[in-house]
Amino acid sequence: MILDHILTAGPVAIVLLALSIVALTLLLERLWIHLRYPMANQQMLNDCKRLLKNKAFDAVDNLLAAKRFDNKHGAAAALRSIFNNRDLANDHRQQLASYRLQHERDYLNKRLKVVGLMGTLAPLLGLLGTVFGIIEMFIAIAHNTGPVTPALLAEGMWTAMVTTALGLLIAIPSLAASHGFELLAQQRILWIQNALNEFNQILLGEQGASLDESTTSSPLQALRTPGVA
Repeated sequence: MILDHILTAGPVAIVLLALSIVALTLLLERLWIHLRYPMANQQMLNDCKRLLKNKAFDAVDNLLAAKRFDNKHGAAAALRSIFNNRDLANDHRQQLASYRLQHERDYLNKRLKVVGLMGTLAPLLGLLGTVFGIIEMFIAIAHNTGPVTPALLAEGMWTAMVTTALGLLIAIPSLAASHGFELLAQQRILWIQNALNEFNQILLGEQGASLDESTTSSPLQALRTPGVA
């Protein structure tokens, strides 16, 4: 019954239905990406740092390769890119780390702005459909030669309000999910950034580099993720 009213609510309702399908598809795709995202745990990071301090480079490489479920993404892949370029100068490693962080950030936040845009537009489209529905209701009342009964008004209002309800049903989960995925991505990027900082500190110690005061406090300070405390 509700679906019948949605389908008879005009072209705006059809657009909202299509929008809901697209938004749901994108959110499910993001959920799948986050469920499969290869994060490393603190124990693995501690083992890598211990092996690195002991100059057991082959063991570090094997450990990172074992945890790297994805060749292109994840904490282990980011750490391995720094480890494989450990002979580079510190500033070059920082540039590589910056690239890796941006690469992971783009991967995790991909299409979230599109979902947020859909969540913003959905209630506006719903309101537009309601306005059109009310206009059609008043036109029907104007052409009605008989008495205007409450049933006639209720039927017109029901059809008009369907699009508003549909727009809100799309907007609320879309905005909530997009912000939730964005916060999750920020936490994961921050973890990877801190891991890269610790890795780089050890590599600097192995190279016997002398760091200035700002670099010693945080060698990748310039890579701080915007909006992450």
